[in-house]
Amino acid sequence: MNPTDWHAAEWGAFGQVGALVVAIVAGLLVWLQVHQGRQVREDQTRPYVIVDFEFRGMLVLVSVRNIGATPAANVRIAFDRPLESPTKGLNPQRFAVFSEPIAMMAPGRRISVYFGMGPDFFPTDGGVPLRYEVTVSYSDLAGTRKYNDPPNILDLAPFKHTSVDRDDLHQIAQRVKGIEQAMKQWTQRGRLGVSSVTQAEIDKRDAEYWDEMNAENESPDAEVTQDADDQPS
Repeated sequence: MNPTDWHAAEWGAFGQVGALVVAIVAGLLVWLQVHQGRQVREDQTRPYVIVDFEFRGMLVLVSVRNIGATPAANVRIAFDRPLESPTKGLNPQRFAVFSEPIAMMAPGRRISVYFGMGPDFFPTDGGVPLRYEVTVSYSDLAGTRKYNDPPNILDLAPFKHTSVDRDDLHQIAQRVKGIEQAMKQWTQRGRLGVSSVTQAEIDKRDAEYWDEMNAENESPDAEVTQDADDQPS
């Protein structure tokens, strides 16, 4: 059909179809925006549990943290292979955090377990595995939403031959030394350079003041004035 031969009724029908198509496209865009906004809100308010290595000086820990905004329930952690610690007699798999579900983890909650000493993971003659794949599954507190995050890789190999952060006690000691050095600059001969008045000096000044007052009262001019005041008018 040639559009040039259309009449008013045909053009009207075409316009209605076009308006319907535009409305469908607009409705689809609105639905996508609403769905995307809902997904963003859910991502911002969901729990998010991660497992990672944590370092405190020479100590190597395995840390479980909820970095989300809401509590996580029934947290289950699974590794692709059993955890092996270089510390003799230590079996990390026996820790309850790995062998049993965690009933609830509040936002910001952290559970850390000892895994070994840093240098012990890198012996010259081989050692324990350094790379693990961990999977974490959990739900929201109501149990209505289930979360099965993609597997995460834990690898200690990149930390070989790396420097170790000093512990908090060392940092505190360094800051105290800095304060001590600053205080020495403000003092003289180890004492604060602040002028002060002792109680003995105050008593001495009071005595001098009263001696002056008594001397004025005992002067001849003071006696004449007093006699004049005593005479009847």
